[in-house]
Amino acid sequence: MLYIYDLTIDAPNEKSATWYKNFHDAFCMCQLVNNGIFSLLDLFEADTGVGADILIREIMLGMNSRVNDINNIHEFLGEDISDFNKNVQLDIERIIGLTVSGSWSESLKGFLNIWEFIFIFCLFEGAARNLVSRKTLMRKVVPSIFEKYPDQVRMLDLEFCFTEDLYFRAWNVFVSLRNIYSHSHGVMDAKSRSDLVKRITEFRSAYENSFNESQSENSLILEAMSPGSDDLFDEDKIQNGKFYFIEDKELNIFKSLFTKLLWAVSQN
Repeated sequence: MLYIYDLTIDAPNEKSATWYKNFHDAFCMCQLVNNGIFSLLDLFEADTGVGADILIREIMLGMNSRVNDINNIHEFLGEDISDFNKNVQLDIERIIGLTVSGSWSESLKGFLNIWEFIFIFCLFEGAARNLVSRKTLMRKVVPSIFEKYPDQVRMLDLEFCFTEDLYFRAWNVFVSLRNIYSHSHGVMDAKSRSDLVKRITEFRSAYENSFNESQSENSLILEAMSPGSDDLFDEDKIQNGKFYFIEDKELNIFKSLFTKLLWAVSQN
């Protein structure tokens, strides 16, 4: 799975459909902005010596102070805003307590990963549904692409060891993650954790088997240079009542698998 380290995307050519050009440009915009934010955070910390934990606390104090300032201005002007007063109480310890690490630095980067994942997921889903059917159930989107474009997707196995089963199992994991972020605020409960762990176990098996079952001549080389399945989706960080932040390795696998899938289909 060497290609998880390649975060670029194949550029469209003169024969590429409009949908792929749009996907390509939106994907690149997302990568540039996200990497720009990470770079700015690193530069800010290097220049000021202020890390994310201190920065977040200063922002919280500023938000609380701003609400008080607004209320004081209205009171000075003799305006009755009793019906519009907000009960603003930012409990920074309670909020950070929802994370496994207890670190604002890790949480900041974790949320940026979540936002990137959700954005690219939506980009992929929109393009994929246009390739199959807008009425296709979300979990059926990727299997439907393999069914409709068998010749195009075959090259994914031959070149990258991206087998059909690997795609199906990976898609199930990332759909579950998308649902957790969209419907459970990113906080795990017993049901969502059980479902996610089950699908992760299936994905790990498909990940390992992809090198053995692949028709690629480079499967042994790719396997030797790829992270082990046990290094993906750390279950100790998937805890009930806590945020789960998708990490770089898993996010990179998602981007690599599904951008390659759209690129293959675009060669139709």
